[in-house]
Amino acid sequence: MLTERFSGGIIAAYQRIDVKVADSLNQLVEEGQINRLYIGFRGMWHHGPNEKVDLYSGFKFGVVRFSTGEISTTRQTISVLEDRNNRSRYSLGIIPIGARFLITQEIGAHFQVSIGAPTFLSGGINHSF
Repeated sequence: MLTERFSGGIIAAYQRIDVKVADSLNQLVEEGQINRLYIGFRGMWHHGPNEKVDLYSGFKFGVVRFSTGEISTTRQTISVLEDRNNRSRYSLGIIPIGARFLITQEIGAHFQVSIGAPTFLSGGINHSF
């Protein structure tokens, strides 16, 4: 908690997506993995004191890094997956509502709805210091 009603925290998320790319005749051109890493900050406004459930709204700001893993292709051309998915970008999101359920004084689980990438619905484990 930074103040009685406002807190901040760090967010980290990883996702691996298996992708198959086909041409207009539905013939497989290539397949591979896309990795997405998100590291950011989450600021939250807490709506009111409750010993078991903490309702909040807020924002998140971070960097999304896309990278490709192993790719197999049937053609000897430039990889579409590599060309479009090795990049980074900033990400800003709004959290209209979220809830943290306190298991102990330091540990909880949260579920939140977000507007903006990289997630629209998320859940996770929280640890308070």
